[in-house]
Amino acid sequence: MVVIKFYNKEGLIEGYIQTPIKPVHTMVFVVEGKLALELNITDQATASRGCGVSRENVHKWLWEKGNELFLIESFSYQTRITITANDVMNGNIVTPFGNLQMEEI
Repeated sequence: MVVIKFYNKEGLIEGYIQTPIKPVHTMVFVVEGKLALELNITDQATASRGCGVSRENVHKWLWEKGNELFLIESFSYQTRITITANDVMNGNIVTPFGNLQMEEI
């Protein structure tokens, strides 16, 4: 059973933490009541050396990175993006946006 919990709101964007159903940490972004983005980072990434995203700050990081994506990238609503250990270093996404693991949901 998937459970989501309100995390934060900024302008029209609301963020919800989704309880893990896979070995990923998930933030769901809703804009004006519509699912806009599901941003995931794998648990393996948070455990890897050099990632810069700890399990303790993973939701804060997902919230900040998700909001950055809304500002600088273009993607369709109802998109799932999964960040892996190869995609992040020192808390920064190093993989070009178009090369990230992305799918429609």
